[in-house]
Amino acid sequence: MKLIVCLDEVGGMLFNKRRQSSDRMIREDILKMIGNQKLFVNYYTAKQFLEAEQEYIIIEEECLQKAECDDYVFIENISANSFSSDIDQVIVYRWERKYPADVFFDIDLQTSDWELVSLEEFVGYSHECIKKEIYKKISAL
Repeated sequence: MKLIVCLDEVGGMLFNKRRQSSDRMIREDILKMIGNQKLFVNYYTAKQFLEAEQEYIIIEEECLQKAECDDYVFIENISANSFSSDIDQVIVYRWERKYPADVFFDIDLQTSDWELVSLEEFVGYSHECIKKEIYKKISAL
């Protein structure tokens, strides 16, 4: 599966059970990237998307368990580490800020298991610079 996450500079995802930030330009980029493929999200993440944006979104509380090989899964408030063997690509949208965080992304993309294959920057709606990093699992290359 292809995992999508939004992280701050130190890998933070949540603070006090709330997303650190969101940006509508990221949602637009995600929808453009997936095309007409499936995007799995849980109920928490589904709240980010407008009803008109939900044509290809599948809302499943257990989205990591339900997604299949080529599906995308966007997570914000759940651990991905126990599903790392099923993940062949991680798309990271990174804020160039350090927010307070108490939940961090739990897959170490700096290990030899992962390779950064794409890096681009774009201007967000509420963030001056958002980095989009795409990592592929070495065995999946």
